[in-house]
Amino acid sequence: MNNKRNSRIIKKNRRDFRNDSKDNKKEDEYAEKILGQVIDALPNTHFRVKTEKGDMIAYLGGKMRVHKIRILVGDRVELLLDEYGGKARVTRRF
Repeated sequence: MNNKRNSRIIKKNRRDFRNDSKDNKKEDEYAEKILGQVIDALPNTHFRVKTEKGDMIAYLGGKMRVHKIRILVGDRVELLLDEYGGKARVTRRF
């Protein structure tokens, strides 16, 4: 019984370090985060957001859609900017 327990611990530890590399970064680490305030709610969970850089269009992030978090006009939100200068993604509501 003790051998089975040790093998489970070894497998778990091996799994933890399998994909651990310094070059493997998530896209969120490269994106620029800014704060803004929702000015207008558009169809299909898009929003017009006022930021320091001016007004921009933002869409609701995936986890916020899954958990059905509602965003209203006037809410302060955190945005992740698209690296190509298109739409921003709403990742947090304050």
